[in-house]
Amino acid sequence: MRSLNNSLGRISAFWLNEFRRMRADPGQFFVIVMLPVLMVAALTPMALAVLRMKGHANANGAEQSVPGMVVLFSFTSTTILGGAFFREHLWNTWERLRASPALPFEIIVGKCGPVYVLSLCQLSVVWFVGITAFHLKISGSLITIAILNGFLSWATLGIGMALVALCRTIDQIGIIGNMGSMVLGGLSGAFMPIDLHSGMGMVARCSPLFWALSAYQSVIFDGKGILDNTFTFLLLFGFGAAGFLIGLMRFRMSDTKIGST
Repeated sequence: MRSLNNSLGRISAFWLNEFRRMRADPGQFFVIVMLPVLMVAALTPMALAVLRMKGHANANGAEQSVPGMVVLFSFTSTTILGGAFFREHLWNTWERLRASPALPFEIIVGKCGPVYVLSLCQLSVVWFVGITAFHLKISGSLITIAILNGFLSWATLGIGMALVALCRTIDQIGIIGNMGSMVLGGLSGAFMPIDLHSGMGMVARCSPLFWALSAYQSVIFDGKGILDNTFTFLLLFGFGAAGFLIGLMRFRMSDTKIGST
């Protein structure tokens, strides 16, 4: 029991430290929220034309642009998580962590937890702006949207942890995270409905972004609920679990990382 309490205490200390760092840099949260909102504003007129052509006579374009940008920018958590680990190497504080009583699992949970919370806040704010400023109408329940947010953040965080374990430099994480977001997001239908893409449907189905976007739009257009999206929940959980499994298997405290460009 004492060992469990000590472990929880160390994880809590990591959480508090990461939240302090986030609070010291509020511009980070502002950027990861404003970029998708600006993209929603730019893409909504085009999305409106596409949706009208698909027969959604009452659509205003936000039904495509808001969930599209939510899934596209959900991938920012991969680079933020990379920064949480790699800056310890940049600041030469990683050796202190190695010398501390903290176990690798405690460090991973301590680093990932705050980024997960930040990702949930990011997605929630973008949805709030989409509903209030862009007049997005959702046929289904906001609770289903919130649960999807949780599983999407879990999936992207798992991918981020795998990248932390596999990449040697922070530049590698940034390139893979940003390019992966654009490529997978585009193939998944973040910019336009997926059925407008020919020949790439099978590739898109290998991405958690495709499944998250499809589920979001099923809630928006068809009013589908929690039970209707159970399969998607399980898939997103699987994507995240696979990423964390890779991360845990490959993560080495002794690995040398380069935290600067």
